[in-house]
Amino acid sequence: MRPPVGGSKGKRTRRSGFCRRPLAASALCAVAACLGVAAPASAGEKLVALTFDDGPSPYTRDVLHQLERKHALATFFVVGEHLATYGSALKPMVRRGHEVANHTWTHPFLTNLPSKRVKSQLARTNRGIRRAAGRRPRMMRPPYGDVNGRVRRIAKREKLRTVLWDVDPSDYYQPSAETIADRVVHGVDRQSIVLLHDGGGPRRNTVRAVPKIVHRLRQRGYSFVTVSDYFREARRTGTAARVTSAGERFESEPRDAYRP
Repeated sequence: MRPPVGGSKGKRTRRSGFCRRPLAASALCAVAACLGVAAPASAGEKLVALTFDDGPSPYTRDVLHQLERKHALATFFVVGEHLATYGSALKPMVRRGHEVANHTWTHPFLTNLPSKRVKSQLARTNRGIRRAAGRRPRMMRPPYGDVNGRVRRIAKREKLRTVLWDVDPSDYYQPSAETIADRVVHGVDRQSIVLLHDGGGPRRNTVRAVPKIVHRLRQRGYSFVTVSDYFREARRTGTAARVTSAGERFESEPRDAYRP
C-alpha cells in the first residue's frame, strides 16, 4: 500500500505508475467509512499477522531471510507487474510457510476504476501468482486501502477476501528501523494485522526492523501467523472485529459474512 502524494490542503493526490490526479472527496469518505477486514478480537491467543505490500522487489529476499532467522511467518501482498522481474521469490515464500496474496496488477485506486477493470486487475494478478508461486491467492488488499462495497463484491466473485490492517508504522516513508519497530510494538492490540512494505522504494530500514519487531513482540507473548491463519483463529473463537484503513474497530457481523 503506497500512500497518496499530498496535494493542496484538504485534498489528496492520486499516485500510480501512470498518472497523478486529485482523489475525489467521495472516494476519501468511502475509504474512511468503508469496513474492510474481519479481525479476531477474542480473549484467545495473542496473534500478529505481519503483512508486506508492494513487492516482490530486491528487498523481498532480505525480508524472507530475516523472517527465517526469527522463525516467523508473514503474508506478502504482491503487485502483479513486478512478477516478471522478481517472481522467483514467491516459491521460496510458499516453501517456508508464508502466504502470497493479491495487491492488484498495477497498484491503482480501485474505486476509481470501472468494474471490468477492477476484475482485470485482480484476475490477472491471481493468474500471475499462480504461475509464480504454484498456488492461487485467497486474500486481496486494495492499494491505498481504497475500497468500497462494489470493489469487495468483485473481489468476492474472484474468490478473494478483502484485507486491510489496524497497525501502520508508516515504514513507507523510511523512518529508522527502531522507529518502525517502536510503532509496531506500541500499536498492536491483542490480535493485529500490521502493514509493512517490501517494495515501492528503499526498504533497508524495514528489513532491519523485522527482527526487532519479532523479538520484542515474542517477548510479550505474541505468535506470528499468516492472514489465513489469523482468520482461522477468528472462526475458532467465534468473535471478530472489523478494521478500517484508519485502524478503527467495530463490532463484528456473523463470521459467515466474511467467507468469499
